[in-house]
Amino acid sequence: MMRTPLSIAALLLSLPNPTSGQWGGCVNPNDPEDIGLVQIGRETTICLTVGPGGNWGEGVNYLRFNFRPEADEYSTFHIPNSYNAIVTQGVTSSENSTVHVASGTSVSFLRHYYEKETKRIYPHLTAIIDVNDGVVGGIAW
Repeated sequence: MMRTPLSIAALLLSLPNPTSGQWGGCVNPNDPEDIGLVQIGRETTICLTVGPGGNWGEGVNYLRFNFRPEADEYSTFHIPNSYNAIVTQGVTSSENSTVHVASGTSVSFLRHYYEKETKRIYPHLTAIIDVNDGVVGGIAW
């Protein structure tokens, strides 16, 4: 089995015109003025959450990573030693691991990262973030 770190590629398509939502969502934790809006040519916050497979409703252990690519540019995000941390050491306390992406107030659906039963790993994922008037409308894999 190849031990490959998790990589994610994101393509941000945006048109500027800020509006705000009630939930703070995925924003820059170091910038209190970040309200999750996307503007072409400016950095925007993307959150990557890695957790267990199955039901998240009863509370789970998870890892959250933030990165700030430039909007309207193809970007990649690499997590060093993710295979060891997630699969070998099991920091998510699960046999299977999933990942989802958030931007602004939008969240993608879960994707598999590792399946123990089949010993399959999905280390390279691409998320497309659809933006209209500065607001993230959806995230597709």
